[in-house]
Order: sequence, then structure tokens, then C-alpha cells
Amino acid sequence: MARKVEAVTTSYPQRYYDTTLDTGLHSRGRALVYSKSYDSNEYPPVSHGSCSQQERSRMNKHASMDDPSMSPHTGTRSHSRPVGTTSSTSHHFASNVTPHKHDHLWSPDKRCISVGSIPNERYALDAKSSSEHGNEDDFLVHVNGHSVCMCVFDGHDGMNAVKFVVRYMKANVFDTKSWITLSEINRREEIESALCEFIRVTDKDFFKWIGPSVEEKRYLQSQIPKEMKSYQAQQCYPRQVARLQQLESLISGGCTAVIAVLTSSRLYVANVGDSRAILAYQESDGSLQLKQLTEDHGVENEQEMQRLTAIGLDREQLKKSGRLGTQENTRSIGDYSIKGGYKDVDVLSCATGEPGIAIPHVTSVAIDPYSFKYLILMSDGVYKTLEATSGDEQKSGNDVIVGMIEQYVTEKGWGDSVAMDVLKNIRQIQYDRFQQAAHEDIRSPTATSNRKRDDMTLVLCKFDSAD
Repeated sequence: MARKVEAVTTSYPQRYYDTTLDTGLHSRGRALVYSKSYDSNEYPPVSHGSCSQQERSRMNKHASMDDPSMSPHTGTRSHSRPVGTTSSTSHHFASNVTPHKHDHLWSPDKRCISVGSIPNERYALDAKSSSEHGNEDDFLVHVNGHSVCMCVFDGHDGMNAVKFVVRYMKANVFDTKSWITLSEINRREEIESALCEFIRVTDKDFFKWIGPSVEEKRYLQSQIPKEMKSYQAQQCYPRQVARLQQLESLISGGCTAVIAVLTSSRLYVANVGDSRAILAYQESDGSLQLKQLTEDHGVENEQEMQRLTAIGLDREQLKKSGRLGTQENTRSIGDYSIKGGYKDVDVLSCATGEPGIAIPHVTSVAIDPYSFKYLILMSDGVYKTLEATSGDEQKSGNDVIVGMIEQYVTEKGWGDSVAMDVLKNIRQIQYDRFQQAAHEDIRSPTATSNRKRDDMTLVLCKFDSAD
């Protein structure tokens, strides 16, 4: 008899939360956190959310760097540097533990993780490819003896939001003793609420951080007559226009988030945006099946469309543009233009409430170690690139990525490099497909759809018991 993966999805109303819950993860003993590394001077200042005053003081003891370039206003701010931050581009280990090849990081659950991330790329015919911007994706993995947390964040319109989220999570979740361990929470509803609350509070504190920039923007806008054309404003108010452009780059960013928490008995997933979590599991006949545990939050999602039309937005206009204003995602962390600043966007100004929200989709699954094979977290760059290379609109990027991972592991075995090797393989497949199509006709649909791709990030967890 075939196994069936039963996922429990919980819906939370937009105004569900009135207070800040003191919930989250806490690492004890030999805990490990790793992610992309940034130079510490690139980090934006971070609010410590629900931390106690004692914890704030503890973290602020390490605040020793000023970074006016990242400050949303002209002054400088102190930065609390995450433990072990370096300026290298290798994985960042935020603990005193240096992991070794044979460390039992997954005991007692015997899981193992592989991560990979590569930047966006634009291909040229018989020429060197180039990136349009830096890699705006990021990831976090937290491992201790009781639970595992895996995250993928896909930034857009700059890296301010994704950097803020990553550092916020390190400071308020993984490096804060006032937060309790998920392994000590027994009720499913409490863990789901903790995930929802983390995303909500992070979004709220991001807007607190950019608040001075928003106020300055409004003040400068009030100095320029509303009826004045943009080119006229450039001539008459050059200083104000130049500053407004700087401010826009600070406040316009946002990011998606997919967060997975694995306890000894259950898998929890929360997401906003279009980054995905896929569970691959074996049927009793040995065949590999998959289940998407996340929702893609965009205007093509009918539930999202109904929510948006309920606040006065035009369905046909949304369908035609395929976007919410300038954004692909209808739910995210950050994105001022579809939240606090939506009245400044012509197509959104008629809405009776903020079109963009940070209320996540949450689902949970009871872990079956004998059938679960892989948990896959990925940014949209991964599955959209695969769908572009296939040339088949009916072929899902989910199916392709699961097949590629299984083939790789079957042929070469599991290791730390699986995720990165799979991403390199995807990149090579698309590059070859573009070159082949472009040589025949540079304007062909195949060449056009494969001319460039977005950042790609992949975080994999293998359940060894499924072997």
C-alpha cells in the first residue's frame, strides 16, 4: 500500500497577532550556524525585537563599528557583530565549534545538509558571461542536538533587506539565550506561531530601521511641487532629487523567506514569496514522489488574487501585468512600495489597505524516517531556470530538481558539495542550451528565455534512514 504524506496547513488571519511572542530557537552546546559571509561593515544595524534588556546589553557590548553608508539617515549607528564574522566569501560558522568531517552534527536524527548558491548570469554568444548585480540570495542553517533550522532568503531591489533578515535572525534567534529551544515546545500550534511571529516581527523591525529614510523622503517630496514633471524637478531641485534617489535605494528592497524546522518527530515549513520547500519521499514500491510544502505568493495564486481584489485592486490589470506594482511577490519581508508606500504607486493607490503583507503560509508534516528522502529549499532562480531549459511548460521545475539530486546521489554518493554541483550542472545545461539556440537564431524563443537567469540557492537535507 502506498504511503501518503499528510501535511497540516494552518491559516492565520492578517491581524492574528496583537503582541510579540517570546518564542524562537536557541542553540545549546555544540550548535552550528552557517550562511554566506559578508564583511561586517556591510551589515545594517539590527533591532533586537523581543530580547530582554539584559540580552540587548550583552549584544550591544560588541557594537564597535560605525557604517554611515548603510545607515538610512546621515548619522552613524553602532553594529553588533555576529560571532565569528569574517570578510571571506566562504561559509560563516557562528560558534566556537569548528565542524569536522566526522562530527556527529545530526545526532540523534542522522540527517545531513548540503548548501550551494551562485549569482545571476547573462550569457553572450561565444563571449564571457556577466552578472547584472551581486548575489541577492542568502541562506542560514542552524544545527544543534535537538533540532535543525534551514532557511533560504531571496532578496530583490538590492541587498539591504536580505542582509537585515540574516543578521536579525542570527542575533535574535541563534545567538540569544532568552529564546527557547524548539525541542522544548511540544505543541504543534506553538511552533507554527513562533515561525509566523518571527517573520511578522522581522518585517515590522525592518520598517522601523528604514523609518528615518521614509520620513526624509516624505519631507523632500513635500519641497517639490506635485504637478512638476520629473525632468523639471531634476533641473529645479537637483539636490533633492539626487537625495531622493539615494533614499529610494535604501527603502525599496525586500526578500522572500522559506524557513524549515525539523524536530525529532515533525517538519515545519513557513514561507512568504515564491521560494519553495519540496519534500521527496519513497513510495512502498520504491518510486520517488514529491510534495511542495510552500505556496507561491504572486498574482497567479487565486487566493492571493481574491485577497487583493477584496481591497479594491483590479483583477484584470493584475493578471495583465503579472505583478503587484513592480513586485513579483504579494507576500514578503520588506518591500515598502507595496506596503507603507503603496499610495505612491498609481496602480495600487486605489487599495483600501496595504496590498503586500508578511503573513506566511505554514504547514507541518509528521516525519517518517523510513520514507522521507530529501528536503529541498530553493530560491525561484533554481526552478525557473530548469523550466526555461526544459522548453516544456507542463514540466515542473520541482520534478526536474528532485530527479537531478537523486541521479547525482545515486552516481556519486552524498557529500557536502551535492547542492553546489547540482547548481553548476543547471548552469551548464542552460548555457549550452542558449549557445545552441543562439547560433541557429539569436531571437528564437529558446535563446531569449535562456539568455539570462536569476541567482540560484539550494539547501538540501538528506534523511539517511530512507536508504
